[in-house]
Amino acid sequence: MKNNKVIDISKATFISVCLVLLALIGLSVLLTYLIPRGEFAVKDGAADYSTYLSRPDLSGIPLWKGLLAPVLILGSEDGLPLIMLSLFLLVVSGSFQVLTNSRGISLLVQRLAVRLGKNRRLLVLALALIFMVFGSFFGLFEETLPMVPLVLMLCLRVGYDGFTGFQVSIGSACLGFAAGITNPFTVVLASRLMGSPVTGGILFRCLVFVLMFGLNAAFLLRHLKRIEEDPRRSPTFEADEERRRGLTELPPDTGGRRLTACTLGLLLSAFAVTILFSVSDALRDYTVPAVAGVYLLGILMFGLFSGYRLGPALKSFGQGVLSALPAILFILLASSVKYILTEGHVLATIAQGINGAVAGSSRLIIAYILLGIILVLEFFISSSTAKAIFVMGILSCLTVPLSKPLLVLIYLFGDGYTNLFFPTSPVLWISLSMIGMSYGKWLKKSALLWGGILLLGAALLALAVLLDPIS
Repeated sequence: MKNNKVIDISKATFISVCLVLLALIGLSVLLTYLIPRGEFAVKDGAADYSTYLSRPDLSGIPLWKGLLAPVLILGSEDGLPLIMLSLFLLVVSGSFQVLTNSRGISLLVQRLAVRLGKNRRLLVLALALIFMVFGSFFGLFEETLPMVPLVLMLCLRVGYDGFTGFQVSIGSACLGFAAGITNPFTVVLASRLMGSPVTGGILFRCLVFVLMFGLNAAFLLRHLKRIEEDPRRSPTFEADEERRRGLTELPPDTGGRRLTACTLGLLLSAFAVTILFSVSDALRDYTVPAVAGVYLLGILMFGLFSGYRLGPALKSFGQGVLSALPAILFILLASSVKYILTEGHVLATIAQGINGAVAGSSRLIIAYILLGIILVLEFFISSSTAKAIFVMGILSCLTVPLSKPLLVLIYLFGDGYTNLFFPTSPVLWISLSMIGMSYGKWLKKSALLWGGILLLGAALLALAVLLDPIS
């Protein structure tokens, strides 16, 4: 697969994505003039969400500042995480380009397909469950991006398509992340901010996980049946045909075995570090740079021991880095929306409207209103950690007849599922570019899935309110 790029963004896709994100930036600038400005008071150096201050003296964000938001955001409190995510993407893209050009990925996938491909459907469902567990228990979502090319190629090897690889990996990780059982970035953090035990409501969250896996499995099986009948019904058929031309049968010679072993060693090392850092409170914040470091060191070792010379390895690494640069722009554009609303002093006003919105409503209506508000905030604030601190700080100040574990559950429902739906999600754009699928095609293809998530989520939330001990 020497000519295939890990992240291959066409000119048409690049232009359309930039236009969508620039339109959202323009809308955000406009909202800073239409919504009354305000801010939360500061107490002991931290925001006091119980005290809202109207600031009619402030004006909306200047147009020039809105236009430069993708650059200015790097100097904000969100700048360091964005820089780390961007560097992570560059390193991973470069590393996987080396593994692709060296044929290491192709050899590894070929061997996996021979061993695991006898029951294709069972393999797909098993992979989907594994990735959902990653998201639900360890909070892995964007960290699973490096696995998308590997799973994609494995699905092609066993006769399926790129969309299957996408849904099995990043799609399933997203569903697991949202149906969190011990997700440290949502469940643990939100519970701590609310002063609620992490184990509160854990049995109900397990039920949510099981039902969401069932929905994901049904969606995947329906898709597999359709493409088994006619491969042209795949939304990634054209891109897959190009990839299949590179999936030549490679002889299992000594050099091939060495390439396979080195490729597997690098991937397992990165995976082990990801899990190790994710389960440790002290190391969790350093997961992304640690994994990036493993790939950098691993590629150097790969060039020394795999038989793929260091010169071509460095050239391939540079090719992968260049192919990822448009995705970095997507990240900065998508993240600028929150920056604009914060600098325009309207996020606090939006949050303050929650108290008025829920006043005098029934418990179920309050739950649905809070869910809707969190969904709106999710559109503008894609970072789960940042949103948890912001949203749970507000929810902890509300006087609503809902228990703290239920408020955590509402936050989970509003936070995670839309990571692969809203156009302000950088991970969505990057992963779609990996499989050669447009945003419009993705929405059309996944409409049934999102409809199921909406109906199941609404029913589960109603059941949670019914079972909630606070009356």
